[in-house]
Amino acid sequence: MTQGGNEAAGGAASSETSVPVAAESSAFAPFRHRAFRWLWIGVLISWTGTWMQTVGAQWLLVDAPNAAVLVSLVQAATTLPVMLLALPGGVLADTFDRRWLLFTIQVYFFIVGILLAVLTAAGQMPPALLIAFTFLLGVGTAVQLPTWASTIPDLVPRSELRAASRLDLVSVNVSRAIGPAIAGFVIAHLGGASVVFALNAVSVVFLAIALLAWRRVNPELASRERFVPALRAGARYVWHEPVIRRIMLRAILFVIPAMALWALLPLIASEHLGQGADGFGLLFAALGTGAVLGALVLRRLTTVSTNGILLAATVLYAATMAIIIMIPSFAAALATLVLNGLAWMAITSTLQAEMQLVLPAWVRARGMAIYVVIFMASQTTGALVWGLVANR
Repeated sequence: MTQGGNEAAGGAASSETSVPVAAESSAFAPFRHRAFRWLWIGVLISWTGTWMQTVGAQWLLVDAPNAAVLVSLVQAATTLPVMLLALPGGVLADTFDRRWLLFTIQVYFFIVGILLAVLTAAGQMPPALLIAFTFLLGVGTAVQLPTWASTIPDLVPRSELRAASRLDLVSVNVSRAIGPAIAGFVIAHLGGASVVFALNAVSVVFLAIALLAWRRVNPELASRERFVPALRAGARYVWHEPVIRRIMLRAILFVIPAMALWALLPLIASEHLGQGADGFGLLFAALGTGAVLGALVLRRLTTVSTNGILLAATVLYAATMAIIIMIPSFAAALATLVLNGLAWMAITSTLQAEMQLVLPAWVRARGMAIYVVIFMASQTTGALVWGLVANR
């Protein structure tokens, strides 16, 4: 990224309105860069553990009184710390060496995850404590998300940034495909939620090693601004950049209603479709599979405008959300969720890539942090609202 924020904004404004998505190099071109390749694998493994953790926590509460509220609180406890702390995390990422900041976060995840696993195995994990631990893990995520998002442009050339952004979301969604399935199998056959929590703790080790092995060439550190002025500067830039405001508004309008499916999928699995932990994991896996297919489909839509992609994906997402609750067949539900995951990937990857292209380097982490805050705040609001509605 260059300091030419106005030029970048102008280019993104064009792409966001009606200009077709520009053709670019191969969808897998970023893997030619060794640092991106190994860090991507580490993030993939770490995200797999995160999705396993989410499934384990939600399934542990599915038979509790007021299950709909408790299950949605797990989702809210995951996203609320990000909503509150991602912007301070972005300031840290714009100020300190991102490599060491990411490494420190992995150590934190490991310690909290092991403690959660031990207490769960000992039978000392009531719902309130489980939600508290989920919140603590969310604190680490709040710092990691803007740090990693702002690191990607350091790993690949600008011409490969859209492809790298899609591959980043592919890692999230491949993990979403395999993590819940693994968690469901472990819960049903290999020792329950405590083993899932332990595996989540171990999942950060590879990323920590990859970060230690990464040798940055002449890392550029921003001047050490004071914390509060740096917060204000990031917020002021975002507020006065109309393209960024428009991207964030679209995220809000999509995510809040879309969270009805995410927050209540455990109850759809158990009460509507009559599935156990294995079936719940497969439903999550179907969402992830659709997201991976979405990345491959997007690569071919070089003649479709960004607005066209967002509109078509939104209509598809709405249709699959209406269908999933009306069909009693588990196989049909899996097929529906594949399409739902494809739509989710199309919308979220398009919005994230546009953000990364618009933001200049000096404020990149803070801008991505504000985007993450908006995204997660929408997820938290949606999860709580739809959980309360379902409970009634």
